[in-house]
Amino acid sequence: MESPPTPLVGERGFHASGGGQFAPAGGALRAEISNDGYMNTLKQFLKPAFSWQTARDALYLLLGLVYGILWGSLFITLYSVGLGTVVIWVGVGILLLTQVLLRGIGAHERLIARALLGEDIPDPEPRETPRETQGAISGFLAWSGTVWRDRHAWRVLSWVGFRFVVASVGFSLAVTYFVLPPSILAGPFVPRTWVPDDTDFGGWEGWFWLGPVIGLVLFPLVAWAIKGLADAHRALARWTLGPAES
Repeated sequence: MESPPTPLVGERGFHASGGGQFAPAGGALRAEISNDGYMNTLKQFLKPAFSWQTARDALYLLLGLVYGILWGSLFITLYSVGLGTVVIWVGVGILLLTQVLLRGIGAHERLIARALLGEDIPDPEPRETPRETQGAISGFLAWSGTVWRDRHAWRVLSWVGFRFVVASVGFSLAVTYFVLPPSILAGPFVPRTWVPDDTDFGGWEGWFWLGPVIGLVLFPLVAWAIKGLADAHRALARWTLGPAES
């Protein structure tokens, strides 16, 4: 009578279950190796590369170069002129106008963040109501005080600075994200399609096949970088563009 096959025995009656963990097996261990854990890890790694939200994030970062330069240049100019002419009181009006513009910039940025980042940012708290005063000058001073004390405007200014600083990084990642897929597909055909027939590569044609391989490895990494930078925008946008308690 043949004896049953010897199970893989581990310590204290545990057996290897799926994912490489050990579980009780009635005093014996039987190896049950599964690749599910590795497949799930691979799926999680590739998920951002094939996510529609990642494409929207990339578009948001692509537009970020335009908005970053636009808002940054606008406010650097306005604050510079305002501070430079404050001694003749013209600068005071320019600085007040700049602070008022920040709320409008914040409203526009909220719309873009909601549409592309998918971040439901609530509207901020309203600017405080100026106290009632008598006389035009007193009323203007009271209103000016509320403008300068507008915490939301100052938060939007920090958002503008953030957009200005990271605009070039986000733009570079977005361009790479959109250019890589067609480059991967077109790479092998470059030597015979877009290059004259009499071109002598000296045996280097094979290297054009290496481009798609590198692109396939690089594309998921770029997608993760875009997701990380977009997540940073989402986290900061909730505080700078929304109410203070968000």
